[in-house]
Amino acid sequence: MKKYIYTCCVLLATATVAQAQHSSPSPSKQVVVPKKGAEVPYAIAKNYYVKNSYPEKGIHAMQLKSQQEFDQVFGMAPLATKDGNPTAIDFSKKMVLALVNGSSNNVADLRVKSLTKVGKKLQVNYTLVTTPAPQSFTSRYCHLLIIDKKYAGNQVVLTAL
Repeated sequence: MKKYIYTCCVLLATATVAQAQHSSPSPSKQVVVPKKGAEVPYAIAKNYYVKNSYPEKGIHAMQLKSQQEFDQVFGMAPLATKDGNPTAIDFSKKMVLALVNGSSNNVADLRVKSLTKVGKKLQVNYTLVTTPAPQSFTSRYCHLLIIDKKYAGNQVVLTAL
């Protein structure tokens, strides 16, 4: 009986020491969590399309600071509905951060999940929604974010989620 109690005490002490070592890692092995950036406020520009004259590329981002730059890439796509007019953009105060995907027959949507500023970088987290089977046509999706011009010149980093 004494051996049994002694064995239980040794096991309990070993488990306690192992738990303490596991729960507080040494300073050299601590995981460094990157700082989260400040959220960048934006509005979504709707009812625009990527012109066929725009060169084919994979997914990429661009900063458009004037109406002239914007019109070289995008055309208006008004719809015959209540909110069918393209979103107005005041380029004197705002700019457009555009995400454009390459032409594809299996992408159904491009969605921005977050936009943050970390240092001198704009971090864009996005997802591409794909179709279960290839479509019989190709399309090119874009997502247009209207942001303040104070963010102009920041490097844009895209991260697929």
